[in-house]
Amino acid sequence: MKQKIPRYYLIFSIPLVSLITILVCYFIYSNKVQAAVENTPPTEQNCSYVIKRLKGYTYIRPLVYIQSRCQSESLFPVRDAVQQLIDGYKQAGVLTSASVYLRVFGHGDWVCINDTETYRPGSLLKVPELITFLRENELHPGLLDKMIKYDHIYQSNKSVVFTSKSIELGKSYSIRELLRFMIEYSDNNATILLNNCMDANQFKKTFTDLGLKEPSMQASDYPVTSKDYSLFFEELYNAGYLTIEDSENAVELLTKCNFKDGLMCGIPQDALIAHKFGEAGDNNIHELHEAGIIISGNKRYQITVMTKGKDLKQLSDVIKNISKIVYQKVN
Repeated sequence: MKQKIPRYYLIFSIPLVSLITILVCYFIYSNKVQAAVENTPPTEQNCSYVIKRLKGYTYIRPLVYIQSRCQSESLFPVRDAVQQLIDGYKQAGVLTSASVYLRVFGHGDWVCINDTETYRPGSLLKVPELITFLRENELHPGLLDKMIKYDHIYQSNKSVVFTSKSIELGKSYSIRELLRFMIEYSDNNATILLNNCMDANQFKKTFTDLGLKEPSMQASDYPVTSKDYSLFFEELYNAGYLTIEDSENAVELLTKCNFKDGLMCGIPQDALIAHKFGEAGDNNIHELHEAGIIISGNKRYQITVMTKGKDLKQLSDVIKNISKIVYQKVN
């Protein structure tokens, strides 16, 4: 004899079965999605950002910069073209190694070649020194007008190839004038005078405020990558550390750098460049580097090229040709 199932059982069982089915399907789908996410390589869409803010304030945290952690696919053709050029120079024995960092302003796009290699920056350190004095002057107005006499010759174990104008023995110069000689002519005598009156703690802070390792004042050099060094130029362009006026003045001074054998050779004469070069190394391996901000039409980008090789003149040709490729590709 068949037993009838009460109707209200059916009424309640149908929604219950439906609910259980939905939950099971959702669980299976969620696991598949999670597995897909975990196995997906990082892309521009899911890259996080590095956000650097200044500390030491009670109520605010001034923004210095925001950077994506991932390189930009849109600039991969530029990167590949430069990498091919570098490989050719290595095969020819011109280069031991080279690193290039490129950031196109406006969208935050960037790429880097050989981003872990470190270099001895040489005169590139004159840019953070410039930033240090401008920062000191903001804290102590009038500092740049202080006069300093160049009263004796300083002995240096550094031999430089790319030299030009220098301060004159027996004359007095303001710190503002010494900064001009240091940047425009890369004058080591002016730099030594500035070193003697620079606040070492503020110089260290210029690095650590940007998230870089603190330099040792006793060390003979400060090994740095092309990507890390580029922060000094990007900070000036963004005016996130100095005042807008001081950032503008610093970049304007960098446009007067009279080194013409590198980045400047790879761009048209009507393009504007604010840049600084540095040479280092020894008798076996020479290093030549250059960093700059290039403005041409509606394109603005920052580039840092660091090189190692046996001949400085050949290294300047490498920088020139890298600059030329980047300009053509970016524009």
